[in-house]
Amino acid sequence: MNAGPLLDAVVAALTEARLEAVLIGNAAAALQGAPVTTVGFDFMFRSTGEDSA
Repeated sequence: MNAGPLLDAVVAALTEARLEAVLIGNAAAALQGAPVTTVGFDFMFRSTGEDSA
């Protein structure tokens, strides 16, 4: 499975929503070349003054 196009769409949506996030978990490991059996997108979001209310 090529998850690249879906990940590109997710990144575009995060950018449009002005959310700062880091990809973590198996998808991040797969992008680094690790052999993984599942690919789920897990994100850690940065809390800012605008979104922490």
